[in-house]
Amino acid sequence: MVEEEPPFLQGHGRQWVELSPVKIVKNPDGSLAQSAMMGNALQKERREMKQAQRESEVNSMPTALNNDWIDPMPEDGGRTLAANMRGVGMAPKEEPEWKKHISGGAKASYGKKETKSILEQRQSLPIYKLKDDL
Repeated sequence: MVEEEPPFLQGHGRQWVELSPVKIVKNPDGSLAQSAMMGNALQKERREMKQAQRESEVNSMPTALNNDWIDPMPEDGGRTLAANMRGVGMAPKEEPEWKKHISGGAKASYGKKETKSILEQRQSLPIYKLKDDL
């Protein structure tokens, strides 16, 4: 490695520049800190709402569902109710609105649309012309 400074850089090298360390300043009243606190509060509120919804679903579930399975001649719909209650308390399958908006929902499409058939696509590749030579 060459240690000499070129003439056009003389006086501008690293040893001539005195850098002061960057001061780290905390600003607890700043906008970033406020938005972080608001985000935490919103997240906590959403979590509590979901938990309350799950608890209400579990509390609304009828008890003694097992009796319908034991009974050889249950009332109409007794077994179907028990079968439907199996998924209660699990995560909902619905996506939130913001996620549907971002992902495009059911009509989402990924990648470039191609109108050519696969054979035409292969033939349009540059290497296809060299296939016989290889």
